[in-house]
Amino acid sequence: MEEMNPTEERKERNYLSALIPAVLVLISLFVLSFYMKQAGMEKQIFLPQNYPIANDHMEKNKWYSIFPYGAVDSVGDPWHGLIRIGNENKVIVYFYGGGMSINEKTAAMGDDMYIHHARDTGTESTGICGRDERNPFRDWTILAIPYSTADLHIGTKEFPYTDRNGERQILRHNGYNNFRLFMDQAVQYARTPDTILVAGWSAGGFGAAFLADTVFSDYYPRVIEKAVLADSALLHYDAFRETASSVWGAPSKITKYWHSDNPVRDSLEACRDRWPKAKILFACSYRDGGLVQYQNYINTGVFLSDEALGDVFEEELRDFVTALLELPDTGVYIWADWLGTSSLTPHTILWTQFYSKGYNGESCASWLNTCMNGETENHGLDLFAQGIPVLTDPPPIP
Repeated sequence: MEEMNPTEERKERNYLSALIPAVLVLISLFVLSFYMKQAGMEKQIFLPQNYPIANDHMEKNKWYSIFPYGAVDSVGDPWHGLIRIGNENKVIVYFYGGGMSINEKTAAMGDDMYIHHARDTGTESTGICGRDERNPFRDWTILAIPYSTADLHIGTKEFPYTDRNGERQILRHNGYNNFRLFMDQAVQYARTPDTILVAGWSAGGFGAAFLADTVFSDYYPRVIEKAVLADSALLHYDAFRETASSVWGAPSKITKYWHSDNPVRDSLEACRDRWPKAKILFACSYRDGGLVQYQNYINTGVFLSDEALGDVFEEELRDFVTALLELPDTGVYIWADWLGTSSLTPHTILWTQFYSKGYNGESCASWLNTCMNGETENHGLDLFAQGIPVLTDPPPIP
């Protein structure tokens, strides 16, 4: 793929920045569907035409689907994961994002709150998954775990609620079950890598933090080089543990490590205790507009973002990063980009602006490559002290 010139790169960055939604639901505009047909006692799955079913003779650098028996999305339709075998003996376990539900009210909001159908969205061809020559991870094997269960990938429970038409419905928080069923099959094709990276963005960033220990212990315990990267995963919620248990049905072996209102921090610290040689990595824009809105909803029941709420988030992010960096072999990538006249910054980077050189010339791709192949490094901590100007025109491209 040809490298973009500065003007094209600026247009791409500004276009992606404009896609920040009102909530964490970032990929709901992609529309692809498959159907399920009842035939006696059996269900015939009409698979997406995008990718063939995984098999023992898969071509490298091509995507395949894995439909585990019993894996379903939030409405009960069959769920599937994706796999691409790379040329390098390295694996990324990659969790997608797409909102969450925490109660009956949010459950009834459907696509306004969370992705609830299992569909191929094109995310598997962007960012860290992309085959772009600027991507240092383009030849890694990827086990991609799409998201459609509103439970940060850790649910096992059917949750009843009343929809907007007054009808009783079931939201199937099946994320953890889907994850396990998929991994049980996927590791047969990616059995003995020398490096494993567990990564995810938004809701998938939470999932990566919560499930890295499970990936390391149950699927790749003998792999020496281990790392976890949570992208755009910071919310404070006093009822996180209660919600995870009573609404999602999250396993206690995950939530037992949560002792504060920030389970991402708790989980990453526990992962470090269990795996002292694992690298702990975190990425986030320093005034993340998507997280600002969702945090205000948790606090007040209203989706709202403004400069004052951005100030609060920035301070909370700084405190979180300061605490995280007390752990050894930890690195953070704090970034910013232009959002017109807004003082807030974009949400997620792994699948959107992964190659963008950012405000000081280092892309997330370059930073992550450095961390994975040497000592962990930090990027963008100076933003907390100096910020970036609020602009009415695109910034100059270095």
